[in-house]
Amino acid sequence: MFWVIWLISFIVVVMIFKTVINGLMRFIGADWYMFSVRTRVTVCGVISLILAFLIYACING
Repeated sequence: MFWVIWLISFIVVVMIFKTVINGLMRFIGADWYMFSVRTRVTVCGVISLILAFLIYACING
């Protein structure tokens, strides 16, 4: 169950980062894709892992 929550939160975090962060970075002339793939996956993975722990804790008490 935890891995399903993590996968869903990972997909949501990636979609949010692609839209929001890329939109904000355009103001400074940068692009989300200027970061390496490893950096993007690591950042999104850590954030979604924390989010998944919080959601799982709320569901199971």
